[in-house]
Amino acid sequence: MTRPSDEGAKRLLVVKLADFGDALLTTPAIAALREAFPNSTIDVLTTPAGASVFGHTGSLVDDIIVFESQPFLRRLPTAAAILRASKLARVLRSRRYDAVLSMHSLVTRRGALKHAALAIVSGAKRRVGLVAPGSLRGWYLTDSAVDAGYDNSHVASSMLAVAGALAPSIERTEALWPALFEPGEQAHGTAEVLIQSLDAGDRPIVAIHPGCGPYSKARRWPKERFAGLAGRLAEEGILPIVIGGPDDETAEVVSLCSAPVVDLGGRTDLATLGALLGRVAAYVGNDSGVSHLAVAMGAPSVVVFGPSNEVAWGPWSPRAPTKVVSIAVPCRPCIYVGHRLGEPKGCPTRDCLRWLDIDAVLDAVHAVTGFTTSSIAQ
Repeated sequence: MTRPSDEGAKRLLVVKLADFGDALLTTPAIAALREAFPNSTIDVLTTPAGASVFGHTGSLVDDIIVFESQPFLRRLPTAAAILRASKLARVLRSRRYDAVLSMHSLVTRRGALKHAALAIVSGAKRRVGLVAPGSLRGWYLTDSAVDAGYDNSHVASSMLAVAGALAPSIERTEALWPALFEPGEQAHGTAEVLIQSLDAGDRPIVAIHPGCGPYSKARRWPKERFAGLAGRLAEEGILPIVIGGPDDETAEVVSLCSAPVVDLGGRTDLATLGALLGRVAAYVGNDSGVSHLAVAMGAPSVVVFGPSNEVAWGPWSPRAPTKVVSIAVPCRPCIYVGHRLGEPKGCPTRDCLRWLDIDAVLDAVHAVTGFTTSSIAQ
């Protein structure tokens, strides 16, 4: 790979104001920037959730600037929110960035104005981002990559395109640039103790995550199906463990199971969860940040997609086998379509998930693991 000169790009600011799954899918682009500009300072402006990811990327990032932008985006932001935004502007100016890279599609007018304001107040001479064909929302950018839309490009590939607008030698492949998450020694130790406490014996462990992020709960496969899947896996000699946070209905899923299932809901922080997922035989979950974490940690993964778009948000991994499970109905996807967000609430019946049966997901688990009932029994 031919490296561009660091001259004129000694201080870079990457902007990713999003949840931890979106942040995780930005790590390939940041790794590519680090490779292209090895002597440059690379800072990240992100949310508290994003910081939980970028803080586990080793030497990839020099500094993390945390900013919660949602309070400022209200129609009438509070005085405290305005004060925080003013303080942020002063911090960005003081760092004298040469380039600011916005790792977002400019799909809404308000979002485009937010990123324009951040880029301009930073004082950076080069402002880099995505622009959809024919769109005027990237008016503030000095360098841009084409936003192909959610139907035509994976989000991680789009972020690599932004990096490539600054360093044209960057290639947009997952084999070169996997998502990066390093749990750390302490988290690995905690996860190992947790695994040993399960007393699984020779049984393979399959992690099940029935929840998803806060943006769209319409992405959830019914909890009754997850419970049924756990029961089927247990019948095959597999130990299912249910993982997630307080909003992921882990206890409800476990209560519906017909066989013994371990509930680890709420028992792991993000780093420990990552280390845990690196130790399981397979993972099953919805389109969510946890699914991206499982894939990044190399877990053979099955991801259920309903209303959302697997072209943009499917597994991004060269490290382990993955499989998307969905059914073809004319109205899907209805979230992240073209250059718009679509319908985060989905439709009232959510047939694309309601009609997806347990056998299809179980077959996918067999496909990514090579497990069969007979092979586990042996």
